[in-house]
Amino acid sequence: MLRQKSTGGGILTFRMLRGIAGMGLGYLIASWFSRWNLPNKVSLSQKILVGIVECFLLFLLYKWTVVKTIPYFLPIIILVFTSLFMLFLAKRGFLSRLLNNNLFYLLGKYAFSIYMVQEIFFNISKKYIWPNPDFGVVNYPALNIFANLFMTFIFGIIVYYIIEKPFYKIIKKLFNT
Repeated sequence: MLRQKSTGGGILTFRMLRGIAGMGLGYLIASWFSRWNLPNKVSLSQKILVGIVECFLLFLLYKWTVVKTIPYFLPIIILVFTSLFMLFLAKRGFLSRLLNNNLFYLLGKYAFSIYMVQEIFFNISKKYIWPNPDFGVVNYPALNIFANLFMTFIFGIIVYYIIEKPFYKIIKKLFNT
């Protein structure tokens, strides 16, 4: 399988090359987007039309990544994601305007920390909570799911303030000099 192979004497893997290509594509999009000169006014019909396209692209991403993969998965997903990303940058549709608010900014600030601690809570739950007949998934499945998500969210926020934010300040001081 291509994803398990490495190149460059075992240094570069397929996933690393894909990540580098994604960063390069992001740089090109940012460079191109900075040259866009979009008008400030957007008509209602434009908001609706672009919003429908945004919803459709988001639906395709969900369908092809979560529900069922498709042949030639990677190039099509890159094309659809890039298109959706550019529409979100332009902020022309109702979906991009709806998602462009302080709540999502706040949640995005903690996203990496939450992502990093999720495995800890899922492993703790798998070992101690789910097999327990009093608290197990069998008796209270919805409660266990929401409790896991809530604890992961809270611990991720704590990790953000205790680890991520202080280290960010240290690294910023080191590299700004």
